[in-house]
Amino acid sequence: MKNMKKSVLVMLFTVFSISSQANDDVELTEASASYIQMVIEACKEYAVEDGIDTTDLSGYLLNCVNDDLEENDFKPLTSLPVSGN
Repeated sequence: MKNMKKSVLVMLFTVFSISSQANDDVELTEASASYIQMVIEACKEYAVEDGIDTTDLSGYLLNCVNDDLEENDFKPLTSLPVSGN
């Protein structure tokens, strides 16, 4: 029984290691401007729902957008794009 538990643990560790290496090998691409704008609009809605103060809004939006970009294997932003509106 102990050997079986050890085998299962070793298999799980191996799977997670391979999965982690596969994610590390993903080349990040830049998201399109339209995708980024769509995410910004969604994050603005989240900010309202979360009651984010206007003084904290830009930092909140940048973190929110970068969280989405990271989840979708895009390069993170260093700053939010300036809107032409």
